[in-house]
Amino acid sequence: MRFPLFPRWAALLLALAAARAPVPVAQAQAPDDSPAVRRAPNIVFILADDLGYGDLSVYGQKRFATPRLDRIDELGLGEDTIVLFTSDNGPHGEGGADPGYFESNGPLRGMKRDLYEGGIRVPMIAWGPGYVPSGQVSDHAWAMWDVFPTLAAFAGADVPDVDGLSMAALLRNDGPVPMHRALYWEHRNNMEARYSQAVRQGDWKLLRVWTPDRQATELYDLRRDVGEYHDLSERYPDVVQRLKALIEEVRTEPEMDVFKNPYE
Repeated sequence: MRFPLFPRWAALLLALAAARAPVPVAQAQAPDDSPAVRRAPNIVFILADDLGYGDLSVYGQKRFATPRLDRIDELGLGEDTIVLFTSDNGPHGEGGADPGYFESNGPLRGMKRDLYEGGIRVPMIAWGPGYVPSGQVSDHAWAMWDVFPTLAAFAGADVPDVDGLSMAALLRNDGPVPMHRALYWEHRNNMEARYSQAVRQGDWKLLRVWTPDRQATELYDLRRDVGEYHDLSERYPDVVQRLKALIEEVRTEPEMDVFKNPYE
């Protein structure tokens, strides 16, 4: 088996799902000689550190050996295992790293600690022969807070009442996929004296940035301008006002001062 593999492992999280309780299967759909229950899958969640949107083919390579996944198959666990592989944010430029040299972000603007797409849009690979059809590619937008509900759904557990949505149907490619009304981020960057907010609704994305000297508001149409180089805020002031109001609606003020906007 060959599988695209991420090159950096500065932070690695492997979470094997503890929920292995039997999940009922509809009796009417099961042959007479088949069990009426199916065990919940093993879940392997791998979180790479600072992986850029374009880093799937680092150094120009397209395919990498994956002995651990091969071993899962050899042990006969492939049909009962789901592997999710993603990153916490975009690439960084610290310690001599040069994400531009290897085009780590592809067409995206920004990097780690930015709320441009280069800082928050990262790839995910899903592998699970018994659950996830191979060869599928999706540009459906979802976020890290959707991972917990998604794994709960695969485990047959009740989906918790959190902001995230289960994307199990997306991974299985077997039904309607939920869509967030909006996705919202904020970040206080003390290293560069910058506080940022961003909200995405459909193809529209509003970015607000505060520094000690100024405050800027930018609007982008991600369908036409995924690189976020053409600010449309002056052309579409009604969209700007709508998304500003949406931020006030969905946002919760941080309780700790360290996360608050110091420039307002």
